[in-house]
Amino acid sequence: MIALIAALFLYPSPQMAVCRFDPARRLIANSGRATPQYEAGGKPWFKAGEPLTVDGVTYAPRGKIVMQFNVNFTAVAERDGVPIFVKDLPRDRPDDLYLLVNSRDCRFQPYVKVRS
Repeated sequence: MIALIAALFLYPSPQMAVCRFDPARRLIANSGRATPQYEAGGKPWFKAGEPLTVDGVTYAPRGKIVMQFNVNFTAVAERDGVPIFVKDLPRDRPDDLYLLVNSRDCRFQPYVKVRS
């Protein structure tokens, strides 16, 4: 019984996992319907691993795609209609950016600032 309860908390249901981008507020909400129109997953530049440039700073993909729940993501820029997020504003020059890869299960690709 304890294992079942632990599994419910550790592995959220698909309904709990939805990340919906609200363009009016420029925030991610962990409820509602998925917003695939804001996903990077299908974009050729994303699949090719191209870097992002935001405010003259270049960011490169880092590591594996990760699931993120209940994190304060705010869109600070966009590329081809895909929002580019930072965690926990305010930040003048963030070290990490995130792209929403799949809104149905809250998967994000981290990008890290390229040091010159």
